Amino acid sequence: MTEQTGDVARPTRRRLLQAIGSSTVLSAIAGCQGTSSSSSGDTTATAKPDPATTTTTTTTETTTTTTTTTATGPTDTAGLGACRFQSTLSSDACSSAKELSGNVTSDTTLGSSCSEYTVTGKLHVKNGATLTIEPGTRLTFGQGAKILVSKASALSAAGTCKDPIVFTGEQQTRGYWDGILFSNADSLPSKLEYCKIEYAGGSKYTWAPKAGNVVVFDGSRVSIDHCLIRESEAHGVVLSKDATVDSFEHNVLTKNAHPAWAKAQAVDAFSAKSSYTGNDADRIVVTQGQIATDSTWDAIDGEYFVDDGQNVKVHAGLTIQPGTTVVFGQSASLRIRKHDNGVGHLTAKGRDPDTEAVDPITFKGAQATRGYWQGILINESDQLPNELYNCIIAHGGSSTFSFEKQPGNLVVKNGSRVSLEHVSLVQSAGYGFVADWSGGASHLSFSKTEVTGNKKGAVFTTAAVAGGLDDTNVFSGNDVDVIDIKKSKVPAGESVKWAVTDVRYRILPSVTVQVPGELQLAPGVTVAFDQGAAMRIHQGDRPGALTAVGKPGEEITFTGVQETRGYWKGLKFEETQNAANKLHHCLVEYGGSEAFPFTPAPGDVVVTSGARVSIADTTLAESGGYGLVTTDSGTVASTSNVTYTHNASGNKR
Repeated sequence: MTEQTGDVARPTRRRLLQAIGSSTVLSAIAGCQGTSSSSSGDTTATAKPDPATTTTTTTTETTTTTTTTTATGPTDTAGLGACRFQSTLSSDACSSAKELSGNVTSDTTLGSSCSEYTVTGKLHVKNGATLTIEPGTRLTFGQGAKILVSKASALSAAGTCKDPIVFTGEQQTRGYWDGILFSNADSLPSKLEYCKIEYAGGSKYTWAPKAGNVVVFDGSRVSIDHCLIRESEAHGVVLSKDATVDSFEHNVLTKNAHPAWAKAQAVDAFSAKSSYTGNDADRIVVTQGQIATDSTWDAIDGEYFVDDGQNVKVHAGLTIQPGTTVVFGQSASLRIRKHDNGVGHLTAKGRDPDTEAVDPITFKGAQATRGYWQGILINESDQLPNELYNCIIAHGGSSTFSFEKQPGNLVVKNGSRVSLEHVSLVQSAGYGFVADWSGGASHLSFSKTEVTGNKKGAVFTTAAVAGGLDDTNVFSGNDVDVIDIKKSKVPAGESVKWAVTDVRYRILPSVTVQVPGELQLAPGVTVAFDQGAAMRIHQGDRPGALTAVGKPGEEITFTGVQETRGYWKGLKFEETQNAANKLHHCLVEYGGSEAFPFTPAPGDVVVTSGARVSIADTTLAESGGYGLVTTDSGTVASTSNVTYTHNASGNKR
């Protein structure tokens, strides 16, 4: 597991970027391979321009002039390979750039007779109209200008690889114009294909959630493919919670403040077939919301960033693809839970399904600081298993979740079904793992997992759930190396086994662990009891049992957190005549702090009210009272080869 901490290999896309250079990859992503064009019916090969030069051809009635200039900034073809941004229409088709603003209330086409337009204000497509923009058309926007597509209306801007459509600013300045806005435009699907959209994201529209080059909100429906979206003052693309994105492939979102912003419900629109690098911060900003339909977060070449204080709530299935990184702002969280509209479950498997190669999924804080974010909560998620394989969860535990006593990187509650394998739970301000529900050890599978570097300890859980922790895990390397057991019980009818681990189980202060079920301890287990703590094995619906059978050299130890006579209360067997009650090859020490109710004296081991227990090859030592206390009420205690030493009141009573 140690190879999963620290730096983790990024997904294949990023390794490819590093290996062969970003421009080559961006060209391929945008859909133009080499020097040929095969999209939208184009079959003619087009030479790829020299990235250092721009060639402009101007045609008049009598002359044709060709001028070549050296580019000083990003070229028009950046990221789109062979795609051109020069109009194929002759300039005499439109003697000057046509100015546009105002309302479009009937179906309108731009580009059939003029390839150059200047948008001077708000161009509002409304009343069921469709604005169609022809390939090769260029729209230049004045300061603060915008396109707004509203209810029952649509924008169809389908360029080609040879002749993309350009939306740009009069000045090449981020935020110079406001962008393309879709508001409640859900009756007709809009499309942006082979478009370059740049220098927008200036001001947020009144009802839009954020500013961006392309903003889709209020239930609008759109597809965005093969587009270069860049130089936004804010975000390249903005999606509200009810945005519908039919397709989002082969786009390049680069040189923006952020590539995108989205409500949690809309994040699954972003495809790994697009690129999100080269921005000020290569993060899709995610804000809180309720995921109520099954969603998938692709492994993009950037990161998802859950903004400060935002809670992503999942009431359906959320699948995180291998290689994905989710970064959390301060006090942010991911919550998988039951709600009126469904029951959430999380699938995060960091292994390539085709090659089986490990490609870890990472959940971490925006700062590598303990307790920077709250953590992942899985609550009442019992219908389908939550699966976390090859994951890293780091820097959580900023505060407790509601009705939970302890913070942690991963908090599981109320009967949830969870399986962890090859997971690293590290650098929490609380515990690495918190699991708190009564009963149901079968709900938890926890193996080959590393829980280290956490402030309060490795695990905080109940006696029953601790049975889901096997002996393949690493729990050491925390500030306190313990598996803490809260006040709880092993329910009647359940059988629970505590595996031997590299740390000890600690029963918290004044906690009495009730065992009306069956608790079995593996050879070599150490259980440390804090002040006033105890374990009571008793009759429930059926006789409870404690089976602690060690081996020579692998004794089972019941001890005090402090090596002080009478530090904890002791083990009490009451009423249960279960033949599985055994203390063999055990050490019981530092108990006997006080007498249990209705018993005559304190002791390390107390057998009363007709209980039966077999004690063999065991040492009872350092009691604040007796080593062994039995009563006269029909108790049968079978003992052989028992050693008593340094008990305050004597060996037995």
